[in-house]
Amino acid sequence: RYKAQVGGIELRYRPAGVDVTLFGNALKFHQVVANLVSNALDACMRSQNQGPLSVSLFLDLRPGTMALHVQDTGTGISPEHMEKIFEPFFTTKSIHEGTGIGLSTAKHIVENSFKGGITLVNVPSGGAVFVVSIPL
Repeated sequence: RYKAQVGGIELRYRPAGVDVTLFGNALKFHQVVANLVSNALDACMRSQNQGPLSVSLFLDLRPGTMALHVQDTGTGISPEHMEKIFEPFFTTKSIHEGTGIGLSTAKHIVENSFKGGITLVNVPSGGAVFVVSIPL
């Protein structure tokens, strides 16, 4: 919240509207969410369009699946970086801004600790959305 406030970025949280129970390590799940939100805030602050950042939780159309969307209004991810974005130590940030291990760690946690998946989609109007799908 502090990073968003300093950057002048509005954080919007949209809950699922129903109770969602997720089994697993809460600290690991927090690490995934914190990394995705931090990266999204960075993207918003680097772009000229410092619109809101949305964190949404959904019950997925597939029975027994939860989806977490973290959507920013930055510039999106360039096509040449899309395939590398989850590789360890890959970063588009300067050496003082990031190490390139956050997204690879998030992917590892989602896939191995929660048996889910994580994808990235560029938004045509600008920005990107990370979609984390986890079985309940």
